[in-house]
Amino acid sequence: MADTQDDPETELAWDLRALSAAGDLTDERLAAHDASAAVRALYPSLHLNLAADYVKLHRPDAARAHLDLARAATAHLDDDGYGNGVRAAIERLELRLRGVRTADRSGRAPPGA
Repeated sequence: MADTQDDPETELAWDLRALSAAGDLTDERLAAHDASAAVRALYPSLHLNLAADYVKLHRPDAARAHLDLARAATAHLDDDGYGNGVRAAIERLELRLRGVRTADRSGRAPPGA
């Protein structure tokens, strides 16, 4: 639902709901369905989406916080197409966020940003 929203604030609200819903799933409840590992593997993407939302909203500190959480959660990703795709997206957003921070300090965007 979040990605279908035109308004960045609404997209952020949906992504926050998704993170909250994942957090509401207890390990005990998930263990009954062998799903705890699958939910943990969603956290990098959930935080990455929030970081991207905050970049769109020009809130680089909040974006950085969620990007750091996304990176920390990558230990739960497999070495497969999904995991590698999420890791690559984290790196791309990291580069973009560095460009935003550099532009904020100097008053102009870095070359290639």
